[in-house]
Amino acid sequence: MICASLTRVLLAVTLACSAQPVWAEQGAGSLAIVLPSQDAAQFRGAFNYERAQAGPSPMMYPGGLGVLGFFVGVATHAAIVGGVREKQRSAAEAAGEAALQAYRPVLEGITNSALMRESLHSSHMAQVPELVSSDAKPSVDWLMQIAPVFWFSTDQRAIVLEADIAVVKGEPAKAKWRQRVWLVSRPLPAEDLPSEAWITADGERLKRTTAGLLSMAYELAMSQVLQDDAGDGAAPQRTIRYWEGGLQQIERAQVLAQDDCGRVLIKTLREELMSVPTKLGKEPSPGCER
Repeated sequence: MICASLTRVLLAVTLACSAQPVWAEQGAGSLAIVLPSQDAAQFRGAFNYERAQAGPSPMMYPGGLGVLGFFVGVATHAAIVGGVREKQRSAAEAAGEAALQAYRPVLEGITNSALMRESLHSSHMAQVPELVSSDAKPSVDWLMQIAPVFWFSTDQRAIVLEADIAVVKGEPAKAKWRQRVWLVSRPLPAEDLPSEAWITADGERLKRTTAGLLSMAYELAMSQVLQDDAGDGAAPQRTIRYWEGGLQQIERAQVLAQDDCGRVLIKTLREELMSVPTKLGKEPSPGCER
C-alpha cells in the first residue's frame, strides 16, 4: 500500500489515505512551535529561486551556545539574508515589489500569529502543536522555531513559502535539525485574476493558502527529523519539472517523496528542501486542498 511505503517522509502525511502524520505514528511526542518575534507577516514580490538565493545560503550557527545559540542563529541568519537581498535587489525585483502595491491593504493586516493559529486547523498532525511565545518554556518533547517569508510567484498565481526552521528535542534541550525549506502552493485556476482572487473577502484565499503552506512546513520538518534518525540513503539526482504559478520550472534534485496530490518533495543541489506541485488541475482532489 502506498502509505506504508512512505511512512518516513513528509508527503506521506498529505496522502489522502494517510490517517495520521508520520511523526505522530512513530510516537515522537508533543510539539510546541515558537511564534516569530516579528508578528507582521513578510511578503515579497517576483519570486525567482535563483535570485532568492542571493546572499549567504548555508545556515551556520555559533558553537558552544547550546539551544539558545541554535535558535538565535536562525533569527540572525534570516535577518542577514533579508538585508543582503535588499541590497542586491535587481530592477526586476523592485518591479515585483511595486506589483504588490495592489495587495498592500490586505497584506498589512496579516500577522504571523494569526496565520500560525489558522495553520493548525489545516494540519494533518494527529496531535495539535502548541504555539508559544519566544520567552516561554513549554514542557514538550520537541520545540520548533520557524522564520517565514512569503513570496508571490512572478505571475502572482502562486505563493512560495521560504522558511528557516530549527528543531530541538527534549529536556535538557538538544539541538536536533535545521534547514531552509521552500514550499510552492498550487496555482490559482487560469480563469482567476490574481489581483482579485488574493484580496477578495479580506484576503481569505491568501490567508488560507499561506496557512496551508505553514502547516506543510511543520510536517516536513518533523518528518525529516525522524528520517534523519532513520538514516535513509541518498536518492539519485534527476531533472524535476514543476509549476510555479502558471510557469513551469526545472530543477536538478533528488526526489525524496511524491504523493497522490501531484506534489513532490525534493532536495536541491544546494541541499535545500522544496515541496512543489507537478500537476495543474482546475480543482484539487479531496484531501489535496493545500
